[in-house]
Amino acid sequence: MSEGQKKSRRPRGEGGAYFNEKRGRYIAEKIVGYDGRGNPIRKTASGTSETAALKSLRERVRKYEAGIVQGAERYTVGLAVEDWLKYGRTEVGANTERNNRDFYEHHIKPHLGGRRI
Repeated sequence: MSEGQKKSRRPRGEGGAYFNEKRGRYIAEKIVGYDGRGNPIRKTASGTSETAALKSLRERVRKYEAGIVQGAERYTVGLAVEDWLKYGRTEVGANTERNNRDFYEHHIKPHLGGRRI
């Protein structure tokens, strides 16, 4: 930027960006909502340039607003079924629980367990 030019203002709603001396990176952050106690829910991202940090932030906000859980890109069929077996079912008989576990161990886990959702 030349001496006479002034940096233009970022559009409203895009979030803020600043340089963190300690980390040597740009940090971008945006308030995406408020929790039940009224505290702001902030999403942050970092990058080696201000543009990279803002791009990363936009991606995180997009995933948050779409309801995608952080780390979902590593979530597999096996993990989903294990979570379902552990937390998703309520009040099933011991026989049903054993049959579901056996079906998972013999049929789903060996063939589909490693596939990403």
